[in-house]
Amino acid sequence: MRASIKSMASTVAFVASVFANQSFQPTAPQSDKAVIYIYKPKTYGKDIYRVQANGERLVDLKRGTYFAYVATPGTVNLVAQKRPRVGNVVGWAVGEGLNKSVSVEAGKTYYLRKSGAVKESFEEVGADKAIKELAKCKPLSKFEAKQ
Repeated sequence: MRASIKSMASTVAFVASVFANQSFQPTAPQSDKAVIYIYKPKTYGKDIYRVQANGERLVDLKRGTYFAYVATPGTVNLVAQKRPRVGNVVGWAVGEGLNKSVSVEAGKTYYLRKSGAVKESFEEVGADKAIKELAKCKPLSKFEAKQ
């Protein structure tokens, strides 16, 4: 009985160490597409942003999450609106939000981080820094409208 408990404890410790050492690995883009990782680190507020690319609704980005957007080469216009909350409903109504245009090339990967608390923006981030931050974030699935 003791041997099996020790064995089970050893297995649990091994599995926990494997998951603790997992890191984010970006997906290589297809040769005719680009990938844009849009993310919000855990350090930036509780606001939720509804993100669109070229008018297409993508995700509701919240603290500690990311979305991998597969883009056609060219200019991608990103817009992120804060979701309504008591206290900022007026800001939502007048169209306050984050805007960023990114020129993307086929076969390349880009990283955009929602940054700032007072002066908010989408900031292009280098791969090394972004990968470290993305390792602490959870992936989001694309928004799908209910039929």
